[in-house]
Amino acid sequence: MEWHNEQEKRRFIRTEFPYTVVVTCQGKDPISTYTENISAVGVKVTTRQQFEVTALVDLEIYVSQDPIKCRGKVIWSTARESTCLEDTLVFDSGIEFCDIREKDKFFINQCVEQVLRVKPPVDPDES
Repeated sequence: MEWHNEQEKRRFIRTEFPYTVVVTCQGKDPISTYTENISAVGVKVTTRQQFEVTALVDLEIYVSQDPIKCRGKVIWSTARESTCLEDTLVFDSGIEFCDIREKDKFFINQCVEQVLRVKPPVDPDES
């Protein structure tokens, strides 16, 4: 099942929380950014570089001191005007985890649940 599938949206709650994430696309320099939102099946990031849809990327997600290292597939990517940098395009990208250990998926889910105790969940139709 793909991350953006309606059934997945209902099964995997995601939250907005700015975890540091390093995204590395083959043959390119790593990009350090923050998660826009995260769930046990994927992450949304914003970068100044656009990723090709279907590209495989390596991820290091810092939900704790030691990063979760996994591989993801870019499912979608859209350009928009930056809200912080005048006259600058940024790219929102949805990355589905495709090679992640079950224990890491479980840990991310625990982190999401912990954040949700303080903040309400993200509406899947708004992301």
